[in-house]
Order: sequence, then C-alpha cells, then structure tokens
Amino acid sequence: MHFSFLAWNVEGLWRKFDDPDFVTYLQQFSFITLCETFAESVSFSGSLQDFECHVAPAKKLSNHGRLSGGVLCLIKKCFGSFFQRITCSYDNIIVFKVCKTLFGVDKDILLFCVYIPPAGSPFYQTADESNGICTLEKCILESLDNQGECDLIICGDLNSRTGCLNIKNVADISDVRTEVWENSRFSQDSTVNEFGKSLLSLCVAFELCLLNGYVTKEDSRKFTFVSGAGCSVIDYCIMSKSLLSICKSLKIVESVVSPHMCVEFSVHGRGGG
Repeated sequence: MHFSFLAWNVEGLWRKFDDPDFVTYLQQFSFITLCETFAESVSFSGSLQDFECHVAPAKKLSNHGRLSGGVLCLIKKCFGSFFQRITCSYDNIIVFKVCKTLFGVDKDILLFCVYIPPAGSPFYQTADESNGICTLEKCILESLDNQGECDLIICGDLNSRTGCLNIKNVADISDVRTEVWENSRFSQDSTVNEFGKSLLSLCVAFELCLLNGYVTKEDSRKFTFVSGAGCSVIDYCIMSKSLLSICKSLKIVESVVSPHMCVEFSVHGRGGG
C-alpha cells in the first residue's frame, strides 16, 4: 500500500469551499497539511468527518486587519492511531510523532507541518527570531530532546528559496563550514534567498533531503508559487535521508484557487485500516 500526503498553502480556508471540487480533492489523501488558513478554529461536517482535525490557530498581528497564518492538519481516521500530536509552543507549527510500524521503518518519525512567514513580515516584530527557519530548528531540537531519536519529515510553506541545491550524498558530514551542498535538484527556481540558505544549513545539520526536484524530477521541479509578482519554489517536502527508500513520488499540481500549487507526495506504507 502507499500513504498519500498533501501540503498546500490555501491562502484562506473557508472561501475554498466555494469550489465544488475542493472537498473531493482533499478526500483522496491520507494526510493533509493546509497553510495560511486564516482561521482560529476549524470544525467540519459531512464528508470531511472521516478525518481527525488538528489546528494551529491563525492570529492577528495587529489590532487591525485579518487573521494571519494558521495551519490545519487532517488525518484519515483509519490512520489516526499511528499519529500522536506532540506539544509545540511555536506559532504555525504542528508536530506529530508517527509510529514506525505505519511505514515499516526502523525509527518513529517526527512530522513537522509548517508555515514560515516571509522575511520582513510583521510576524517577526514580536517574535524571538527574525528568521523563521531558526525557529523551526529550535522546534526540531526540542522535539528530539523530548521524544528521543527519530527520523524527520517537514512539509509546508517555508518561504525559502533554495535554487537547485541539496546536501551532498555523503555518509558523514563532520564540518558544516565546508562545501556540503551540490546542484543535485532540478528546479524552475534558480534563486537562493537568506531563508533558503538557513534551510540548507538545517538540512545539513539533520541530514535531510529536499524532495522537490529530486524525486520524480519532472513532476516535482515546478514552481510552487505562481503570481503576477513572480514565481518561486517555497513549498516543500523534506525528509531524513534514511527515509528516501520509502519515498514513492512527489509532484507539483496546479491550483486554480490559490497562487500556491499543491505538493502531493506518497510513501510506501505497511500499517493502516
């Protein structure tokens, strides 16, 4: 069997239900991460009752204007027993510990579902860090300290542009100051920004692989954000190199209801109902 994931920045959850195909599209996945929901709380009726619902609430960044950010995760109920939500004190991040028996791997997996606001966002005016990737790194370290040795999967909108870079295929990275990245990914986006450099460093530190443009290259190399202001790759699936053997596919699918494309990926699994 295979286990299907969706990571998608919807830029506002509720208005997506105006599209008659929205719910039908979600139903085909086992696990869903939706970013920038702009919602404080979420409850569903009807067909989405087949999913367990987990929310990181959107918040107002000032006394004026709409809610900002927000992450929603949906898990098919038949797989719910494999997922344990882990306490996380950081905004716009939901963390699960996924039982290793679901995928038939050696270690449990920490799954981070993330929205990182872009550099210069008002979000950082009251945050401890001005770089959201540094916040994500803190969250990963704290989660590993509390949960023990686990493999990692990260998915969501990271607002990080990494060009065609990935970490080198080496077994032992002992000096992160050396050149440990290589042009091993295919990508329509050749730009590397500051958050992208931080994300690459995070991948080095935890021996993670960026799947965009690396697996099923033709399907996964495409821009994930397309607008009149420009195009970029900022929505990702990233996983421990030790998990690459269970990675089946990744593809970027066009969306007509959000400027962010849908990141669909699947892994081989053994558990479930």
